[in-house]
Amino acid sequence: MQLSREEFRSFNEKMSCKYGPDKYYETRVFFIRFAEAVKLYKIKKFLKKNPACTLLDIGCGSCEIASKIAAAFKIGLDLSSYQLQCARKNNPEISFIQADTQNAPFKDNLFNHILITDVIEHVPNPAKVVEELFRISRKNAAVILSVPNDRYIKKWKKILKYLSLHHFFMPEYYLNEGDNDLENKWHLHIFSLKEIKSLLEEYFVVQEIHFIPFKFTPFQHLFILNPQK
Repeated sequence: MQLSREEFRSFNEKMSCKYGPDKYYETRVFFIRFAEAVKLYKIKKFLKKNPACTLLDIGCGSCEIASKIAAAFKIGLDLSSYQLQCARKNNPEISFIQADTQNAPFKDNLFNHILITDVIEHVPNPAKVVEELFRISRKNAAVILSVPNDRYIKKWKKILKYLSLHHFFMPEYYLNEGDNDLENKWHLHIFSLKEIKSLLEEYFVVQEIHFIPFKFTPFQHLFILNPQK
């Protein structure tokens, strides 16, 4: 999708209000909550071995993950006013910046730990985001990035819909649009594991790949990255 800067800001704000993290993390769907708990466990396990002094959460949303991670200083960056309003309300200990992930307002080589979960599929130019992550990360930094496995998710949506079980396994905000519209319109890009890995390896060494929640049900891919500096 080709969007101007202002068109993207407006589109992102609309989608933030509709699909926002306050709705996603509070969903009645147990499997979604379980998958997010597994992802958080994997992230915390890595950071326990590689503790963060300063943590930058890019596309922070409501800071649901960052709020549960130990760090002396946390910064949350998001483009959406709605998202930041939710985040500030519940996380007074985190500093927030409203900005576009594709043009991060930071100096080069600044951060040792960067968190960017389920963000890259939402932006018009994912390659620019990866470039920005590389620019602002220090040598030997740890970048923790996750992305949904949308093609796999779509297969399960079709199966569940065919079995008339989608009402039990789909978040409420999809069902409100009717049975024939189960797509997340906020996702501007869909990545296979091969595609996202190829994009990341332009600037980063992939140290670890985790399948969320399990390898046999890879609804998300979680990467631990180090910049090629």
